[in-house]
Amino acid sequence: DVGAGPPVILAHGSGASHRAWAPVVRALRNRYRILTPDLLGYGRSEPLSMNPRFHPWSDLGALIALAERAGASVHLVGHSYGGALALEAARSLGPCVGSLTLIDPVAFHLMRLHMSSHPERTAAVYRGITTPTRLVAGQGSPGPARAIVDELAHILGNAHVRVLAGAGHMSPITHPVEISALVTEHIDESYSASTEGYRTLT
Repeated sequence: DVGAGPPVILAHGSGASHRAWAPVVRALRNRYRILTPDLLGYGRSEPLSMNPRFHPWSDLGALIALAERAGASVHLVGHSYGGALALEAARSLGPCVGSLTLIDPVAFHLMRLHMSSHPERTAAVYRGITTPTRLVAGQGSPGPARAIVDELAHILGNAHVRVLAGAGHMSPITHPVEISALVTEHIDESYSASTEGYRTLT
């Protein structure tokens, strides 16, 4: 928990920890309050027991609770597994989320939409997310990760895609300067849009 300003939560991918975001944190901490939780069993979080009862969304409750504790319109940024978590958190938190940035989110269940007997019913769950969303894919990201980004761009009503040249799936680590710029730009644009909308209503 560092910095001051609008709260931004950075959710890391599987096999990583809050340390994966270190270069991004250094770039953003002068403008935002940056929260970088360690997901369950990673980093400084308590280790999992030998036989844990672990649900795929066990981390989701902690992420939502952290966002609610931030006490203001929070900006969610997630990479890989963290991106899948941030997507689900945005669905639960609704208008409490000021912006959403998903970097190669591994929401693999979305790849099964076209094989589902009720694809529209499944997609409708996510069409309720109206938060301004930036979807980031590396130019060299694996095919499934890029397919998920494209699927979300089709499903979400307020989303756009940015492709990062020369990057792969681990762009927050390999291209922190570019990722920091994409996150900052999206937060600023989302904030400006929400402020303009408020002025129009009043």
